[in-house]
Amino acid sequence: MFQYFFFFKLYFQELSRHNYVTPTSYLELLTSFDKMFAQKKNEMERSIKRLQTGLDKLLSTAEDVKVLQKELAIMKPQLEAAQIAAGNMLVDIEADRAMAEETRQIVEVQEMDATKISEETQALADDAQKDLDIVMPILEEAEANVKSLNKSEISEVRALKHPPAGVVLVLKVICIVKNIKPVQVAGTGIGEKVQDYWTPGRNMLADPTAFLNSLMNFNKENMNETLINKLKPFIVDPDFQESKIITVSKACTSLCKWVHALYNYYFANLKVAPKIVALTEARERLAESELVLSAAKAKMKEVMDKLAILENTLQETLSRKAELEANSKLCEDRLNRAFRLINGLADERERWISTIQNIEAGMDKIVGDILISAGAVAYLSPFTDKYRRSLLQEWLTVVGDVGVPHNPNCNPVSTLGEPVLIRKWQLDGLPRDYLSTENAILVQNSKRWPLFIDPQGQANRWIKNMCKEDFLSICKPTDKDLMRTLEGSILTGKPVLIENIEAELDPSLDPILNKQIFYQGNQPVIKLGDSTIPYNNDFRLFITTKLPNPHYTPEIAIKVLLVNFTLVPSGLQDQLLGLVVMEERPDLEEMRSILVVSSAQMKAELKDIEDRILLRLTTSEGSPVDDIDLIVTLEASKVKSEEIKNKVKSAEVTQAEIDLTRAQYIPVANRAQILFFCLADLANVDPMYQYSLEWFKKIFINSMIDTAKSTDIDERITSINDYFTFSLYSNVCRSLFEKNKLQFAFLLCIRILLDSGVIDSHEWLFFLSGGSPLKELSNPAPTWLSNRSWNEILALEALPSFTEFVNVFPNNAEKCKQIFDSLEPHREELPSPWDQRLNKFQKMMILKCLRPDKVTNSMQDFLTDNMGERFIEPQTSDLSAMYKESSATVPLIFVLSTGTDPAADLYKFADKLKMGKRLMSISLGQGQGPVAEKMFHNAVETGNWVFFQNCHLAPSWMPKLEYIIERIPIDTVHRDFRIWLTSSPSPSFPVSILQNGSKMTIEPPRGIKANLMRAYDNQITEFLDFFNSENKKVNTFKWLIFSLCLFHGVCIERRKFGPLGFNIPYEFTDGDLRICVSQLYMFLHEYSDIPFKVLTYTAGHINYGGRVTDDWDRRCIMNILHDYYDMTVVNSSYQFDNDGIYHQVCLKFNIKGL
Repeated sequence: MFQYFFFFKLYFQELSRHNYVTPTSYLELLTSFDKMFAQKKNEMERSIKRLQTGLDKLLSTAEDVKVLQKELAIMKPQLEAAQIAAGNMLVDIEADRAMAEETRQIVEVQEMDATKISEETQALADDAQKDLDIVMPILEEAEANVKSLNKSEISEVRALKHPPAGVVLVLKVICIVKNIKPVQVAGTGIGEKVQDYWTPGRNMLADPTAFLNSLMNFNKENMNETLINKLKPFIVDPDFQESKIITVSKACTSLCKWVHALYNYYFANLKVAPKIVALTEARERLAESELVLSAAKAKMKEVMDKLAILENTLQETLSRKAELEANSKLCEDRLNRAFRLINGLADERERWISTIQNIEAGMDKIVGDILISAGAVAYLSPFTDKYRRSLLQEWLTVVGDVGVPHNPNCNPVSTLGEPVLIRKWQLDGLPRDYLSTENAILVQNSKRWPLFIDPQGQANRWIKNMCKEDFLSICKPTDKDLMRTLEGSILTGKPVLIENIEAELDPSLDPILNKQIFYQGNQPVIKLGDSTIPYNNDFRLFITTKLPNPHYTPEIAIKVLLVNFTLVPSGLQDQLLGLVVMEERPDLEEMRSILVVSSAQMKAELKDIEDRILLRLTTSEGSPVDDIDLIVTLEASKVKSEEIKNKVKSAEVTQAEIDLTRAQYIPVANRAQILFFCLADLANVDPMYQYSLEWFKKIFINSMIDTAKSTDIDERITSINDYFTFSLYSNVCRSLFEKNKLQFAFLLCIRILLDSGVIDSHEWLFFLSGGSPLKELSNPAPTWLSNRSWNEILALEALPSFTEFVNVFPNNAEKCKQIFDSLEPHREELPSPWDQRLNKFQKMMILKCLRPDKVTNSMQDFLTDNMGERFIEPQTSDLSAMYKESSATVPLIFVLSTGTDPAADLYKFADKLKMGKRLMSISLGQGQGPVAEKMFHNAVETGNWVFFQNCHLAPSWMPKLEYIIERIPIDTVHRDFRIWLTSSPSPSFPVSILQNGSKMTIEPPRGIKANLMRAYDNQITEFLDFFNSENKKVNTFKWLIFSLCLFHGVCIERRKFGPLGFNIPYEFTDGDLRICVSQLYMFLHEYSDIPFKVLTYTAGHINYGGRVTDDWDRRCIMNILHDYYDMTVVNSSYQFDNDGIYHQVCLKFNIKGL
């Protein structure tokens, strides 16, 4: 803990970053250790169990192989015997089948004969039946009529005493049919005998039933021709017709019909009888044929029955054989699957054994590993990479000293990280450097919600990509519906990102940050304000801030996990290298991007395949050789695995080749990352110096595009580095105050030389902060060398390069005095051999000890020698260049210094672009926020310009300004819309606006040359048309305007000399020069001669003199002005100083000096 507080203090001293350790941190250490130790131990035990189960399955498979081999040896002889028996039986069956075939053919012939006879018989029967069908209905009808007669009707006929002739006739015919003889009775004549059928007829009717039955049973077939001849007279007798008889007796009518039917039947039967005989003969033949056929079929059945028995026996034999074959095949298949399983997992077996051994060996060391990781979760996340590594190394030493078992190089990533998950994070946008990976793992394992210190938005982008599919809600602290969004997300279990927070957190978030969850019944709930919300455990909260160095109080630090997500050089270099290669070799970078994604996917697939194999082995029941799905899955997985491994190897080879080519451009990416961190450090100088990574990348890409192409890679790299370094410097200088431009250029130079090893980091640190003498020695030259300077020289002894210099300094005191007394000590040579032994930076360190007032001049020379003179030349600010880089969504910011106002320049620029009438301006302050917001929204729709002045005077409205700027609708905003802002340096100005906006500092430039360039760039350009005209006063105007600008620069520069310049400091502005230039133009046109008296009075007493309150200062100004407003200056050869450095402009050059 003592070491932690030491780093804690050092962290603040070196980086001015605040961090706090509280009892809560220690409690998190304990809870994290307990939780992570249990998780890690369970994970390792599960892994061992899974792997051991897989090994056990392989072992049981090997045992199954032995058993299967024995079973297969037994079944083979049995199978051979069954095959022989089945073969013999097949021979017998073939013989019986041949016999059956012969019998079948015989039966078929006989069956065909029988069928033919049957058909002929049927034809005869049909023919006879056709004839019978004609008469039989009549006969049947007559018999039906007879049958319908009852006894009473018959008795009624018999009882007739005097029967009608028709009745007598009918009975007579009936008697003839029944062959009943008549009786002889006396006739009408004497002795005459006549035949009487009535009496026998009545006797015939004595028994009606018997009579009727005799009629019904009458043998129609035996009627002969004699009977028919007897009946014929009656048949044709008109009195023996139905129509006659019906008139005398119903019963006799039926008997009459019956007789007629018998008569007709006789003649029909004469036709049918031969046919009946032929039919009878045919039926006899058919019966004989069927007997023969039946015998043949019986023989056939006997043969077939025998054949069926043989076939059944054969089937049983074949079934036995098939069973033996199936068992043998099953045995062989199982044996084959066993070999496939063993061979398929041969590689995995060795790896599983090794993995189990490694896990078991690591079981004893997880206590120390988890302890280190728990400490990292509790304490490390607020630190930068350098301090984390130092703290971890210190902890490892302490853990080793007390004997806690641990892996020698354990760290949170190796202990808690999952490679597949890490690769997924990186695909989601997590930077690939170690620090970012460590941050993600610490966040994953902490019980507190993370607050990312994320000035460049890297964590913000990663979170948005990672949680995109989970319907991430994104909000800001200023959102009115923030709590409603949180309530909905807690209820549904969706993640929430609160971005761009400041140094304070809303107290209403405390229940969420402190996870104040309680239960109502079995339902976890959380209370937000007056609402009690069901708590979904899937809910996640992420918080980010763009502040590069926020100071969060201990009260906030214990509620959240502060995570320092600032960029590190390695991560940024990798990103920039991708941009370089994308620009220089887009084919390689595209291929690399595809390979990175595919490689990650393939490795994830390999892990999934292994997990599936182990899962199937673990969950399969019984012998694994019987699990066909397992074998198939294993083989498919094995094929897929081998395919993926080959692809991974091929991808790694291709990746190595690509990386080799990409490595050629590393110097460009390295230079760019060095420059970016120089840029990032500017925020420590002034809160307005904020730059986004995206803005930096834009300049970087444009530099590569604008640089001349070359086939020589080394030449191309040098060209890009030089061009980009100056391009970045020029763009950044536009937003820097003059006092910081040299510092920035010098910082760029030093960082570049530090990276190349030209400058020692300890010497650079000494140059910045000095040191303490290692020993006290008397000052060898007290007359001219101060004790402070002598102590600084003594402190140099701590640096190896200066040890001898300090020792011999007394001997070189006289030479050093010459340097001390020189007007240009920074250009004097050091005593030999130090002038040759020390480099220019080391010489500057000695100069800092002797003449610190000339260090700035030495820095300028140093920059000229190492970077070029252009890095010390004034960099002018141009509104048109600033506007050119802007867009409707990019704010344009003027950073003000004391006494400056860009309004006039902006109005003039707006008029130039014909936007003067569409420029809406407001000065922010108390109560102006709503007015400004309304003006802003109207301008977004109409395409006007809005000009919000003095933003530093409305700090409470700045979050609202940030909110409305971030929500400018990209798709619908008018393309002409621009928002212009002015602000003095203020910590309340939104960081996101500074980072994403285009900035320009407004202050008087430093140096006569810089003032002249600014004047000519901003004010003189409006007279270009006059310069190019044929007016005779053009030349005079050119000379006088140059003289006036030079006077303005002298007045500005005199201020930095304090009372030596003016007794009272005066804020002369560009407005003073502007009005003097306008008056000069006006008076030259109004007067034929040059009105120097008028010009001197207006400039000296009114425009500039109007600010002067001291009489001596006024006198000074008038004397200076006389040197510049005089007839002698109206000459191309005039010189303003004795050395001729400042001389009048040459008329043959234009305003650009060309």
